[in-house]
Amino acid sequence: MSQDPTSEHEPQETASTPSEATPSNNTSQPEPDKSSVFILWALYGVGVISGGFVTLCGVIFAYIKKGSARNAFEESHCRYAIRTFWYSLLWTVIGLALSFIGVGVFILVIAAIWYIYRVIKGLIRASEGAEI
Repeated sequence: MSQDPTSEHEPQETASTPSEATPSNNTSQPEPDKSSVFILWALYGVGVISGGFVTLCGVIFAYIKKGSARNAFEESHCRYAIRTFWYSLLWTVIGLALSFIGVGVFILVIAAIWYIYRVIKGLIRASEGAEI
């Protein structure tokens, strides 16, 4: 009789293991499309050396992808990229307008560093599969 309770406990333990794995598999949202997010951040990264033209393509891509985002991962990266574009454009215009008094050059350098930081942060979060 002592073998019966032991054998009863073993199947219960193995039965609880699959039930623990089932809740962790969240099938309510589709798998994040990392490739489109990487394309987005690659366009932004190339925009650093292209003078901003490729970044313009990247923001258009972000607006298109945001409208068809299937999950929070894609939407958060598109929203972050769009904000990065508009704020960097704003600070670039301000920096250029103030460059004749010298302060603008400082603003342009800070804006460039901030832009590069945001692109790197986006790439890191995308590689982790995390929202931003």
